[in-house]
Amino acid sequence: PPPPAVAPAPAPAPASAAPAPAPAEPLAAWVDGYARALGGDEATLRFQGSLLVARGERVVFKKDYGEPGGDRYRIGSVTKPFTAVAILKLVHQGKLSLDDSIRKHIPSLPETHQAITLAQILSHRSGLANYTGNTDLMAVRDQPKTQAEMLSIIAAEPLLFEPGTRWQYSNSGYFLLGMVVERVSGEPWLAYLKKHVFEPSGMTDTDVSDRGLARALEAEDGALVPAHPVDVSIPFSAGALVSTVEDLHRFAVALSSDRLLPASLRERMWQNLGGPNDSLGWGLGFALHEREGVATVGHTGGIDGFRSYLELTRDGEAIVVALTDVGTFDAGSLGAPALRMAIAGERIEPPRPAVMLPFDAPFCASLAGSYAIPSTTLTALQARVGETMAKTVATVAIRCEAGYRFKPVGQSEVVLQRRQDGALVNEGIHLEIAVDPPQDGAIGRFVLRQGGLAVDYERVHAP
Repeated sequence: PPPPAVAPAPAPAPASAAPAPAPAEPLAAWVDGYARALGGDEATLRFQGSLLVARGERVVFKKDYGEPGGDRYRIGSVTKPFTAVAILKLVHQGKLSLDDSIRKHIPSLPETHQAITLAQILSHRSGLANYTGNTDLMAVRDQPKTQAEMLSIIAAEPLLFEPGTRWQYSNSGYFLLGMVVERVSGEPWLAYLKKHVFEPSGMTDTDVSDRGLARALEAEDGALVPAHPVDVSIPFSAGALVSTVEDLHRFAVALSSDRLLPASLRERMWQNLGGPNDSLGWGLGFALHEREGVATVGHTGGIDGFRSYLELTRDGEAIVVALTDVGTFDAGSLGAPALRMAIAGERIEPPRPAVMLPFDAPFCASLAGSYAIPSTTLTALQARVGETMAKTVATVAIRCEAGYRFKPVGQSEVVLQRRQDGALVNEGIHLEIAVDPPQDGAIGRFVLRQGGLAVDYERVHAP
């Protein structure tokens, strides 16, 4: 199913509204206790990776958990803030404008893309589809692609909506922004970042190489298994960077000062331009939150075998970085509470693991079969996530083999558990299915919820 969506929020409270910050020693104990408690006795739900909490330049807490096998992690979409900063530095240098059409810099794009501005791409309001929803491409994501090949794939997708009228997350847009950085600066994207972003931030251990890389795992059938490999040419400027918690902390410190961008551009970067719901805002390359009444900025990332979280108060007085090499673990489920504790100065109790029922073979037999999204619902979903992504979940199959096995037509199979309240869930990917009562021995309908979406499915034939 589609990744979680993000959305517009009320204007964040000023940083001056912050409660008294937590003393360092209690905060370290609170955060460590929370991290160790997550997942309970279930190994695949526990945090494995690196966690850092800081107040400005001062690191309050840093610890590695589990056995990641390396201290460098693919950070996925946490790459996007770096690409956004690179674009804004070129704006500051007078080399481009946020109002430039993307076709000014990549003229081979279709004429339908003429109205798309760089600002719209940065804020995910461009109408561009998401190439990660292309199942043919994702099936060979371990094989390198040239920029020309990727550009052809991106250009072939029709726009989802009129540019500027809606919010829709797009990796395709950020791939194009990396190309813009290269064409305007005359330098490779990574070389530009190193010279103009990494070095001014004091970052020394960020690139796209596998050097010192953690293991890259996914939870499957109750065990951690190697994740599908991905070639860095596929994510490129939308998600290819490899980094450490220490380097991302340095980036956050630089972000909150004038070291990378002047205050006027930071304000523009962190202006709330809106998104798809009322819980979260979006600026130019950054998600905008309000934690404990304080405005924060950040980003999360997910790429095969890795999840990442970076968030900070706008003044940099509270910074949290969480990186894991388990791609089915939501790094934000640890990072966000840690940041809230740092801001509010109060301990947060970790959630208690949900009570799961044992596998029920007769119930599974009543559920097993194929299901499809009704046509009207599918049309609405296509408008929301794009036709390519919607196709990957248009039909699903459920089977019974040592568990409830759920397989969308264009995605990997996952194992579900039945919660005490009757819902079927996969906590690692925040997926929940509420089933209708069976009729004549078979369940005919269910509602899938994930990432702010609620999608109806109806049975199409019996198992």
